[in-house]
Parts: sequence; C-alpha cells; structure tokens
Amino acid sequence: MQPVAADPLREAQALISAGKGREASILLSRFLAENPDDERAWHMLSYALADRDKQIYALKRVLRINPDNRAARSKLDKLYGEIAATAGKPSPAIRPGAEPSPATTPAVADLAPTRPGSDLTLFLKNILARPSLVLGLLIVLVFFIVATAAPLIAPPVDEENPYLIPQYGFGAFPQPPSAEHPLGLMARQQDVFYGLVWGTRTALKVGLFVTVGRLLIGVMLGLVSGHYGRLVDAVIMRVTDAFMAFPIIAAVMVTVALFAREATMVPGGRMFLVPSREEQVIILTLVAFGWMSYARLLRGNVLAEREKDYMQAARAIGVGNRRVIFRHLFPNVTQGLFVLVASDIGAVVVLLTMFTFIGLVRPATGTIEADWGQMLSVSRDWIIGSPSNAFEYWYTYVPVSAAIVLFSLGWSLIGDGLRDVLDPRLRKASPMLTTGG
Repeated sequence: MQPVAADPLREAQALISAGKGREASILLSRFLAENPDDERAWHMLSYALADRDKQIYALKRVLRINPDNRAARSKLDKLYGEIAATAGKPSPAIRPGAEPSPATTPAVADLAPTRPGSDLTLFLKNILARPSLVLGLLIVLVFFIVATAAPLIAPPVDEENPYLIPQYGFGAFPQPPSAEHPLGLMARQQDVFYGLVWGTRTALKVGLFVTVGRLLIGVMLGLVSGHYGRLVDAVIMRVTDAFMAFPIIAAVMVTVALFAREATMVPGGRMFLVPSREEQVIILTLVAFGWMSYARLLRGNVLAEREKDYMQAARAIGVGNRRVIFRHLFPNVTQGLFVLVASDIGAVVVLLTMFTFIGLVRPATGTIEADWGQMLSVSRDWIIGSPSNAFEYWYTYVPVSAAIVLFSLGWSLIGDGLRDVLDPRLRKASPMLTTGG
C-alpha cells in the first residue's frame, strides 16, 4: 500500500461533507491514479460517486485491498439489496477479495460524475413532470411580476406614501367597474384595482420577512440542539415545546393588547391608551411563535446525520464545533427545509390577512392602506347587495378574496411539488440527488 497523502484526502472529505461529490470524485480519481491501492481513498470515492455501479466498483476495490472492512461490506450489501429489490432477484454473494470484472467496471479515469449540465437538465425534467409544481411556480411568478411592476401597473398618486389607496371623490356606496377603475371603487371611493396591485407587494414583503425570520431562528436552534445534544438539546427542545403549546392566535391577541397601545393625553388632562404599531407587533409575534417547526426539522436531520462516517472523521481530526456545524452539517441537513419555507409563506399571509380583517390593525380614520385584509374588512358590509341583486357589489370582495386564495394556493403547490422532487423516498435515484454521501 502506498503512503497516504493527507492533504488530498482531507480536501476530498471536506468536499463530500459539503455536498460537492463531483469535485471530490475528480480529486480522488486523480489521487487514485497515483495510489491505486489506497483503501481509504476508494472508500471515500464510494460516497462521492452518484452512479450505483461505480459505487459498487469502488467498494469492491476496498474489499480487495482489505477484506475485513466491515463498513465497505455493509454498504455493498445494501447496494446489492437495492438492485435485487428492483430486479426481483436474489442479491449476489460477495466473496472476500473478489476482483471486479474489467469488462463491466470502469477505469479510474471514468469515475467522475456526469457533466453539470445533465444535473440541471434532470432537475428541470423532474419539475416539468409535475404539473402542480409548474402551476404553483407560474402563480407565484405572476404575483412577483405584479409586485415588482406595481408603480407601472398602478402609478401612485402620493409618491411619499404609495401604499395609501387614493380616494376618488366622496360617496356612501361602492361604484361598479368602469374604464377608469377596472375593478370599481369601494364604499369610501378607494380604487379596488390599486389596492389589489399594491397589496400584492405588501403580501410578499410580509410573507418573506416573517418566513425568513422564522427560518433563521429555527435553523440556528435546530443545528445547535442536534449537534451538542444532552443538556443543550433538552433545554432547547423544552423551550420549543413551550412555544408550540401556546396557540399563535392567542399569542397575537396578547402581544397586541400589551405592546400595541400607547398613552395619549387629551384635553382635560386625561390619559387614554390608543392603538399604535399593531402591524409591527403582529409581524414580530408571527416570527417569535413560528420558528419551532424549523428547529424540530433541523434537529431531527442533524441527529440522523451526525453519526455518519464523514462526521465521525471530522470529529476525529479535531475540527471545531463551529466549522462542523456550518461547513459539514448544515449543507447536508436541509432535507424538507425548502418545502416548509414555501408552505409557510402562504400561511403567514393568510394569518396576517385574518388579523387585519377582524380589526387588530386599524388604519387612520378615512384611509385604507393597500392591504388585502383591510380591503376585505371595509367591504364586508357589502357582501350581500340589494334584495333584487344579491351580488351587486361583488367587485368589493371577490377580486381580493381570489388574490388571497391564489397566493396561498401557489405557495402550497410549490411546497408539495418540491417535496415530491426532493424527498428521497418519493423520487427516483439520480446523479444530482444522490451526490455527496
């Protein structure tokens, strides 16, 4: 056996733990071209490769060098079991020190994974094969375009406060759609179309802000809890359970009552508590009481990942905790994370709309901001029209309701579709999705 070159193997181990199997396999192939009898390099290569036949070849080379390598034999048994389950045949017996057949096994130079373009092509094919995911992406893309182009679609009257829906005259009844106002006017003569367009930008901003806040808190706590374990894990999980036990609707009600009021003095020297900062308080409460699912998901993934060979190798060579968490663990424990994020964005917007609808967020007297919940709250008195025409004022609530439903549906479809594409139990094995041990 040739002397082991520490630097290339450590670099390859770091690449594998970072999910960069392609780069690791290229580095290991070059190393094995000069050290063809290095047992550790062949074993590491079996984790870097995506193709199952090439993995089997690398593991056979390990067993030829060292027939007593239990880890290699166990993994080879598992691969043969997968082949047998697919073909419906008994798995072949593994003979210690068996020589791979040159006619059916590739050379070291041929062990590099497929071209990067093939991975992207395969991922796109997996997406296009799921119509629900494509539909969800199209719906969300439309909302992003509307939010980005809001100043062009509905030019603001007040440049300093574009989210304030402009008022066109005075009146006590909603006005039907016209050429000037495609979706009509609400009872206070505010333009429904303007509020719908700018409300899209509000929904995206709030949904993304709350979800990113939850994600950051949950990921950090989940990584720390799963990595350190023991007392740290117990404390963090008990805190998580306590937050989960408190209903988020009740939490919002309490925080608004406690922190969304400020004292104001009126003539006569009397003090009153008036509403203030309700929306900011609600948004922060949604963040503070919504990170728990992310923490539990990351903790579970870390517990499953930290016992793998590359993690044990990292600890054995004395890698620090911070490097282990962010360099080795985090890139490999994101299973299900993007699915949860996508599903959460729509749910957050629906929750905030509900809180605004019931009156927890109160705009200034006589004004309405471009917020779907406020628009629905103002229009609820016009859901039923006159006795002769029950749906006479449909334009005050149908467009906004449809926008809320489509927004939530689009993100839900994306979440479900990503789960089908990325979940290893639901997708077929592919080079892109099996790279990186």
